[in-house]
Amino acid sequence: MRRLFVLTIALFLIEVQAGFSQVQWSGLLDAGFSMGEVDSKTITNGIGNRYPNFSIMNLHLFFGSQVTDRWSVSGKFLYAPGWYGEESWPRLAFASLNYDSEDETWGVSAGRLLTPFGLYPKRQHSTESISFTPPLAYGFFINMSRLRGFWPKTGDTGSYGSEDVGLTPATFLGYQTGFKAYFVYEDFFESEVMVSNEPVSTGGNLKANGSLSVTGRLALRPAIWAVFGFSGSYGSFMTKDAVNSVLTDIEENKQLTIGVDGVLAYSYFELSGEYLWSRWTAPMFKDGVFVPNGNGIGFRSFSLTNHGAYADLKFDIPQIPGLFLAGRFDRIWFDPVVFPDGKEKQWDIDTDRLTAVVGYTIDQGVLIKLVGFKQTNEGTDPKDDGAAAIMSFSF
Repeated sequence: MRRLFVLTIALFLIEVQAGFSQVQWSGLLDAGFSMGEVDSKTITNGIGNRYPNFSIMNLHLFFGSQVTDRWSVSGKFLYAPGWYGEESWPRLAFASLNYDSEDETWGVSAGRLLTPFGLYPKRQHSTESISFTPPLAYGFFINMSRLRGFWPKTGDTGSYGSEDVGLTPATFLGYQTGFKAYFVYEDFFESEVMVSNEPVSTGGNLKANGSLSVTGRLALRPAIWAVFGFSGSYGSFMTKDAVNSVLTDIEENKQLTIGVDGVLAYSYFELSGEYLWSRWTAPMFKDGVFVPNGNGIGFRSFSLTNHGAYADLKFDIPQIPGLFLAGRFDRIWFDPVVFPDGKEKQWDIDTDRLTAVVGYTIDQGVLIKLVGFKQTNEGTDPKDDGAAAIMSFSF
């Protein structure tokens, strides 16, 4: 499917050569100060530095071009720092070749695409999301590795490199290479489905999986002020590597995620949120080896479940146009599992986050946000609260 990506870029370059003025560009730049407590890490609270730090948080460059009445090309270049705050080269985050029907009630896309799961991915940019960090279900790295499966040491300092930092509960969130189709019925019904055989990428060059992953979302709009969505994803999440060469059936390790989301917006108020449930089938990597079956033949397979939920409340101050107050309650929690020692334990740490936001649109295209959050982990509670002052420029 990576050939689709190359084809998309080739078509785009042909269009540029035919008429550069036909390509439409827009962008979004996020810059500001962020600061976390002593245990802050990008993989847990979205802040890679405990000290006050000014940085370019994100730079998005969107492009699009109408090739014919029905065919178009679209994409995005993205610059964002790495997991540990290091500099990162700009990359082509997505690029797609799109076909839309004459009445725009259905269409198909091929290339590197945004997977159609949940509400947050559609509102991930700073001008749409109330915070500068994703909800825990989308941004918290858990004890699940694309190379080692269930790995209790994932996230511990010194236990991993930049190629294996763990996965988030919403594994198939993001951009993958594949095919996507949509269908719309008036303003009431919208559905999307995507098929891909590209593995989840947390860095590096990854090989395609032998099995397909499927992601989809169904959205209903019963009233102008309400939208309800139902999402699902299923597929292999592990990638073949030297570290797991002893596993002969790596593609049998799957993740199933089901989610519901909703938006209620009326007058100056908006309430939105999601609930996600995930079930993993995975081997366990412990003390440098995979845990074997009791009979010594093959390796033990674990079934693990986690949950994630968040709710956003936003209020636009009518007396001061452009000013808003917002808050988010966020939680991720894990069902117990029986470990090799026979004890039943949670396979990761339940975590809560409470976020408060004040935002103000200075002028069209310029937004300021002050964000602060308190994060609580069950049991051993690291110091990982954080705050940020961000300016977003749309152009």
